Amino acid sequence: DACPGDPTLVEIPAGPFWMGSGRAERDLGYRIGSAAARKYRWYDSWELPRKRVRLPRYFIGRNLVTQSAYQRFVRAAGHRAPFISPEDYKRQGYLVHPYREVVRYLWRCGTAHPEGLGAHPVVLVSQANGRAYCKWRGAQRGIAARYRLPTEAEWEKAAR
Repeated sequence: DACPGDPTLVEIPAGPFWMGSGRAERDLGYRIGSAAARKYRWYDSWELPRKRVRLPRYFIGRNLVTQSAYQRFVRAAGHRAPFISPEDYKRQGYLVHPYREVVRYLWRCGTAHPEGLGAHPVVLVSQANGRAYCKWRGAQRGIAARYRLPTEAEWEKAAR
């Protein structure tokens, strides 16, 4: 069901779910995932141990934040556009793609999302910038309830 105050949010009912992945799910991830995921066995360290988690009811965005939606925030709030330097990209350590493939997602002139990607999810956004977007979005909606980033468990339950 949609949230009464914001139809872009969907309700996730209270209750338990299995968090983490079993062997079959991890093996599928390796088959369809990147070479880096296979090489470093990411799912074996990130998806364990599989456990039963109970969450209260919550609301989450029906869709990921798009480049266009984030662009409205950048322009209206004067916030920094998504960016990562070659040095910072290398330093983060989780390199799935070489930096030359990341360049196409960098914004033009600091306020314009990449051409043709307006409906795509925004990328290269830090957690702090994500929180700033949530605060701005809540203010724009005029809703008393605070927008926030989902927890890892909330994200996984909604995705499942």
